Amino acid sequence: MKKIVPILLILLLLALDQLVKFLVVLYYPFLVYKNYGILFGFIKNPFAIYLLLGLGMVLLIWIVVRSGKKILNYEYLLPIILIASGAISNLIDRFVHGYVIDYLSFFGLNKFNLSDIMIILGVLLYAYRMLLEYKKS
Repeated sequence: MKKIVPILLILLLLALDQLVKFLVVLYYPFLVYKNYGILFGFIKNPFAIYLLLGLGMVLLIWIVVRSGKKILNYEYLLPIILIASGAISNLIDRFVHGYVIDYLSFFGLNKFNLSDIMIILGVLLYAYRMLLEYKKS
C-alpha cells in the first residue's frame, strides 16, 4: 500500500492539472496561450525542446537514483511527485495538442500553468532538502 500512494498522488495531481486546463479552455478561452515552446515559451526550436525534455527526464531519473532509500521519506518523495506530475501533464498536452496549454501570467511575463508551478516547487523543495543535507555533513 505504501508504494502505491505516490503513484496515486501523481495521478491525482495529473487529473487536477488536466481538469483545470479543460475548464480554462471551456470557460475562459481568452486566457489560453498555446505554448509551442518550452521553459515558459522562451525556447521554440523543436530540436532544443526534445533535447531539454530528454535532459529533464535524465535529471528526474538521477534525482530518484540519488535519493535511494531516502525516497521513502516524504521530504524527498514530495518533490519528486511534484516534478513528475507537472512534467507528465505537460508532456500529455504536447502529445495530445502539439503544444502546452498555458493560462496564467503575472506582470506581463510569459504564460505558465499549474504544471509549471508543480515543477518549480518540486525543484525548489528538492534543492532545499539537499542544502539541509549538505549542512548536516
